[in-house]
Amino acid sequence: MAGFIHEDTPRKNPIVPSDFRHSLCVGSTGCGKISSFILPNMAKRMQKNYGMFILLRH
Repeated sequence: MAGFIHEDTPRKNPIVPSDFRHSLCVGSTGCGKISSFILPNMAKRMQKNYGMFILLRH
């Protein structure tokens, strides 16, 4: 199948550089966007005492 990786690849959480103001994470439902992208980036910002404005939409 073209476009799919069948071998085990090491995974790491992508951390957005601190000087970036905006980022975009796109993925299908249930693929792990919150646990692997949003939460690690929020934790990194909290460690650096950044302020955050978070909107949740259901």
